[in-house]
Amino acid sequence: MAGLRLHLPQPWPGVGDLLRFCGDDLRHIQVLKMQAGDEVELFDGVSQAAAATLVAVGKRQAEARVTRIESREETPVLAITVVQALPNTADKMDTVIQKCTELGVSRFVPLVTSRSAPALAGERLLRKMAHWEKVALEACRQCNRVRAPLVSAPVKVEDFGDPGSDTLKIVLHTAPGGLPLAEVFATREVAALWIAVGPEGGFAPGEVTLLQSLGFLEVWLGPRVLRTETAAPAVTAVAQFAMGEFR
Repeated sequence: MAGLRLHLPQPWPGVGDLLRFCGDDLRHIQVLKMQAGDEVELFDGVSQAAAATLVAVGKRQAEARVTRIESREETPVLAITVVQALPNTADKMDTVIQKCTELGVSRFVPLVTSRSAPALAGERLLRKMAHWEKVALEACRQCNRVRAPLVSAPVKVEDFGDPGSDTLKIVLHTAPGGLPLAEVFATREVAALWIAVGPEGGFAPGEVTLLQSLGFLEVWLGPRVLRTETAAPAVTAVAQFAMGEFR
C-alpha cells in the first residue's frame, strides 16, 4: 500500500497517463521527502482508487504516472447520519466531521436550533460547505476511505423532515429519563442510524419534543455531559462496535 493518499476528483486519467501535483498535494509529497519511484495512492471520493508512481519531484510541481485503477465499493455495516446542531465555535463542526468521517459516518446534516450558531446564506454558506467537504475529504485521505460522506446544507430544526420508518433515530439528551445508550443496540438489528446532537447547552425542550414526533428516541449517555463535538464521535464508535464494524 502507498504511504501517501491524495484526492483526485473526476474525470479521471487512464493507466499510463501523467499527472501533475502542486499546492497542498505537492506539500504532502515534499514533507514526506518522497522521490521518483515512490508510489502514491489516489481516490476520487466515490468509488475509484488508483496507484501512481512518481517520476519527478521538483520545487513547484511533482509528476506521477498512473499504473493501476480499480473500483472499490464500500458498503458500511451501518449507514450513519449525524444530525449535528451547529456549534457556536466553527472549528468544533470541523472536529465532528473529521472524527466521524474517520469512524465511517455516511452523511452529515447541520442543524440550526434556538441555541446553535445562526444559519448562513449566500456566498458565506457556499464557502462554509466547501470547507466542510474539504475537511471530510482530508479525513478520507487519512483513514483509507474511498467514498466521502455527504455533507448536506444546514436545515432549521422546525423544517427537519422525517428520515423514514426503516431507520433507527436517536436524539441525545443530557437529562436522565431517556433510554440508556447501552440498551439501544442490545435487541435491535440496525442497518441505518440517525444521531441528533444538540449545540452547546443542548436542545431546547420543544426541539426534543419535535424530534420525538419524527420518531427519534430520546437517549441518555449517562452522568457525564459530553461536549457537542465529542458526543457524535463517541456514539458513532459505540454504534459501529455494536453492529460489528470493528470485528
